Amino acid sequence: SAENSLEVPPADPSTQSPTDTQAPAPTPGTCPTSGLAIGVSNQQGAAGSMLMDLTFTNNGSSDCELHGFPGVSLVGTGDGSQLGAPATREDVPAETVELQPGDTATAALRITRAENFEAGSCGLVPADGLRIYPPGDTEAAFVELDSISGCVSENIELLSIKPVRP
Repeated sequence: SAENSLEVPPADPSTQSPTDTQAPAPTPGTCPTSGLAIGVSNQQGAAGSMLMDLTFTNNGSSDCELHGFPGVSLVGTGDGSQLGAPATREDVPAETVELQPGDTATAALRITRAENFEAGSCGLVPADGLRIYPPGDTEAAFVELDSISGCVSENIELLSIKPVRP
């Protein structure tokens, strides 16, 4: 009969453990260019190209995140003028990298040697270095590179970039 059935009331939320009711930690924001030390490391030659890691070190005082691909181009003529096409993104999935102060993320960059191309199609010029935009930012940093050339032609893609990794 209905009189013998027992209803169990829903759990009282006030009796749940405190870990269930604490607010989650705020999500760190995107690392701004101004809060990063940007450089290159692990430069090595490969057949017809140079490989290196772009480094993004959090020199701020709080955690921040990088996600995706940096923007990269060769620059020259002593005034920061872009040489040729910007880096193409390699077909690799991106992940979010959280950087605590002092932590570094890297992105692998390949630079095909401009000397591999016919002079007429390339427009060979010496490069001063790299213009690097961290993922999610529109402010660039300049990193000087020695003994590297670029192509004036935007039809020749010398740079390819992978997403940032821890």
